[in-house]
Amino acid sequence: MLKRHHQGHSLKKAISFWLFGCTVFWGSIAMATSVGGQEGAPQDTVPTVVKRLEWPESVTLVELSNGLTVIVQENHTAPVATVRCYVKNTGSIYEGEYLGAGLSHVLEHVVSGGTTTKRTEREIAALIDRFGGKTNAYTTTNFTCYYIDCPAKNVSETIELLADAMQRVKFEPSEFERELKVVKQELADGEVNRSRVLWKLLNQTLYIQHPARHPVIGYLDVLNRTSNEAIIRFYQSRYVPNNQVFVVAGDVNTDEIVAQIAKQYRGNARVAETYQPLQEEPPQLTPRRVVREMEGDVIDFVVAWPTVKLSDPELYPLDVAADLLSRGESSRLVRRLQREQPLALRVDAVSATPEYVRGWFGVIVSCPPNRFEQVRNIVLEEVSRLAEELVPEGELNRAKKKKISDWVFERESIQASAESLARSFISTGDPLFDKRYTERIQAVTAEQIRDVARKYFVSDCLNEVIIAPLGQAPRVAGSIQTIEESPARLVQLPNGLRVVVKRQSRLPIVSMQIAILGGNLVDTPEVAGRTSLLAGMLDKGTERLTADQIAELFDDLDARVSFTPGRNTLLVGMSILKDSFPQAAEVLADCLLRPSFPGEEFVKVKSLALDAIAQRTTSPEAEAQELFADLLPSDCPYHIVTGGKKETVERMTVDDIKSLHARLLNPQQMVVGVFGDYEPDKALDLVNRLFGDLQPPANAAKISFDRNNKIDR
Repeated sequence: MLKRHHQGHSLKKAISFWLFGCTVFWGSIAMATSVGGQEGAPQDTVPTVVKRLEWPESVTLVELSNGLTVIVQENHTAPVATVRCYVKNTGSIYEGEYLGAGLSHVLEHVVSGGTTTKRTEREIAALIDRFGGKTNAYTTTNFTCYYIDCPAKNVSETIELLADAMQRVKFEPSEFERELKVVKQELADGEVNRSRVLWKLLNQTLYIQHPARHPVIGYLDVLNRTSNEAIIRFYQSRYVPNNQVFVVAGDVNTDEIVAQIAKQYRGNARVAETYQPLQEEPPQLTPRRVVREMEGDVIDFVVAWPTVKLSDPELYPLDVAADLLSRGESSRLVRRLQREQPLALRVDAVSATPEYVRGWFGVIVSCPPNRFEQVRNIVLEEVSRLAEELVPEGELNRAKKKKISDWVFERESIQASAESLARSFISTGDPLFDKRYTERIQAVTAEQIRDVARKYFVSDCLNEVIIAPLGQAPRVAGSIQTIEESPARLVQLPNGLRVVVKRQSRLPIVSMQIAILGGNLVDTPEVAGRTSLLAGMLDKGTERLTADQIAELFDDLDARVSFTPGRNTLLVGMSILKDSFPQAAEVLADCLLRPSFPGEEFVKVKSLALDAIAQRTTSPEAEAQELFADLLPSDCPYHIVTGGKKETVERMTVDDIKSLHARLLNPQQMVVGVFGDYEPDKALDLVNRLFGDLQPPANAAKISFDRNNKIDR
């Protein structure tokens, strides 16, 4: 399944091109109650509850007599809520006679915040602004979602606002024309965006007949013939109660929420069910390859094989296989393409298994043109290796542990929880499918991974999509939770280091953040990019650990670690399950305090930095930002390009990075924060043990924020 981060399981976006469906798991249901409700009821009748299912995780699923599904999850961690409505039988694959028009997406633009028979769009925006709400909408291949995040005390009016949009949009012609122009511009922008073009070509290569081959946004020629009347007809036929799933999560009362939603759908009766048949995709019998040239300096390519739908149990070993290839710094492809040699700018393995068509397994890569053949061969070697060798037990267990960690992290926010409940229900009928999925992953064996690799990763079913620079197309040979929360505490250690600690035990996660003054506060135009190179080197070896050992330790612990160069800071961050926090913090501190700066790793980091600088030329936005920075006075803080320039990075040496590290490592100009399910006193003791002996550099100067912020031009 396509995952929230870059591969694996996800019932969400982000990459929002694939959603999922599977067999329904009806365990843990406490009751099912029928209390009446008839079709053809009088127009002022409030729909009644005909079915109520109680699930773990404080989740309740209700079906009303008009077919509307309501899912509520109580979470009293904070006084906030999210209110969402998902419209099924919309999205690009369900547009029927309008297939290819992107009608669902245009309709989403008009409905989201648009004028209804009760309020103008300006009044709607003002009302949401008054209570500090956040609203948006999006369309996928198989549904449309609208949401408003709000304070819990405003959930009733938020429900009324969203229910109003789902039933009584006025469709002002001026609003339609305005939003149609916006969508046309989005479509035009997508035609010169390499990532969008790559996905579009991939779908059209994998699917010859199934409507999944068509982009959500549609095609310009068809879009140009879209009318306000067409979207009104589509709204009237698809935005009906029995096509909608209303989801509310947060600091709410379930019974009150159900009653409020039912009241808002007074008089809106069930209509005939929407049935939109989908053409089956025939089996692939021969390899397929598509090449396109576009402006840019790198080659973006995908190799992919057709696999299974979400309902097939083989999805579990396929998802683990994707993680083995590219999840984490010690994963197979990341190690070979980025750690051992700086060959690729990006590598992601994906297992996508939607519920409405057979899915695919693939690897997405970006690399310089002169490395394409070598990179492609390595990718195919590692995919073939899955079919030839059994995965070692330790490596397999590491991948399984990441899935448990994913499930925990995905419950951090009410928004993510609500999204998971809805997508899981729409795809499988089980709002807690994410949890079942995680449990089933734990049963995957090395033999199952080898078997699915042998079954699906065959040469006759290979799909390749390649986007190359102009004139450089390559030639390729063929339950109730007790939550503990403490106020934030600020403590200053004897060496001047400030430490902020806060306990919040809703999830067994700990986040550690270290902010160090630096960036453009210490860099000059002559050494631009120095902080970026330092950030890239911090996990490339210490006095006691090699880069590979660091990567394996973090992957074994599933520590989500980042070293981020900012404009004014160097940020070191880590999120991890609490049981692994102390051990991971030891490694993180070792990386920050005692890096060894090995020369061979510096060459790789520097090479990747230069590749990233070269890639700016493919982005008009990046080029415009760099030009703006160049035009500013040299003593202006925004004159310096954070990632550096080619000439400044090329002349950078290891000694330059060592010198910067020695200057920045000043406890009086650092802050350490520890937040999550960890005792504050223990956190303070740990930070003191790790950083308490750190002393300011000799003759350390205070880093000042006093800069020239005037532009006399």
